[in-house]
Amino acid sequence: MKIRNDDLIKLNELKLDFLSPPYSFRLASIAETKIAATIDVMKQYVTEDNEQVQQLLAIKSSIESDSADMQTIRKLCKDAAAVITYFTAV
Repeated sequence: MKIRNDDLIKLNELKLDFLSPPYSFRLASIAETKIAATIDVMKQYVTEDNEQVQQLLAIKSSIESDSADMQTIRKLCKDAAAVITYFTAV
């Protein structure tokens, strides 16, 4: 699959944001927004049934849960970055 340069740049920016998430009490909402943006870009190239899209939806669901604390959200952000890396490498 060939990803357009501007989409590749956007995915890489999102990946960098996930690798170093801000220390903020609003981290959950920031992460949810960035995951939604990532999924929107990915859906231009694959369907929602794609494994990486499903992984991101699962991560988003975990972040949205009331039991997610800051440390867990930061780990989930790094997991999202790994999904983006795999998606752009294939």
